[in-house]
This record gives sequence, structure tokens and C-alpha cells, in this order.
Amino acid sequence: MIWAVESLETHRLLMKPLAYTSPYSWLFWAAFLFTYVPEFALVARSRPAPGEKADRGSMTLIMLAGWIGMMGAFVVGGMQAFIITRGQKAWFVAGLIALLKRKSAAAALLAHAGETFHR
Repeated sequence: MIWAVESLETHRLLMKPLAYTSPYSWLFWAAFLFTYVPEFALVARSRPAPGEKADRGSMTLIMLAGWIGMMGAFVVGGMQAFIITRGQKAWFVAGLIALLKRKSAAAALLAHAGETFHR
């Protein structure tokens, strides 16, 4: 029985998240960029003009917290303690679907906001 536990732990140490291994990493990064690049561009365009103060730094704080959280998620995702060992491919596909659904939900929200504010 001890051999089985040691074998399982050795196997677990060799595992990497699918998002960090090829060819799955290509799928992940394509979905990630498809989802977030338009959002990054929108946020960059929505900055106030020089000399115009819309807030007291809350937008900068929110953006900084978002970037720290995103980078932290990638770090935590690569830690051995958080690697999913069973059903890795199913969870990977579920994550991609959730990521792409977020894109469609954000697009719908943006369209609704545009209709509401441009009346």
C-alpha cells in the first residue's frame, strides 16, 4: 500500500496544468487573447484626457488590483497543490467554455450599455 501512495505522489509531481503544456497551451492562449485583448483596448481608450480628473485614482487602483489578481491566478494555477489530477481535460474544456462565455456576456453588456447611454 505504501508503494501505491509513493507512486501516486511521484506521478503527481510530474503533472503540469494543461494550460501550460502544448498543444493545450495554444488553445488556452488563443481563447485568453480573444477574450481579453478587446477589453484591454477598451480600458486603454476609456482613460480621461490629460488635465481632466474623473476620479481620485480609483480606476488606477482597480486596474492594478486586476493585474495583480490575474498574475496571481497564473502563479497559483501552476502550484502542485492546486493541480486537478482527475478529469483534467474535461475541466480544461469547461474552463475554455467559461472564458469564451465571459466574452459573449461582456459583449452583450457592452451592447446594452451602448444602447442605454446613446439614446
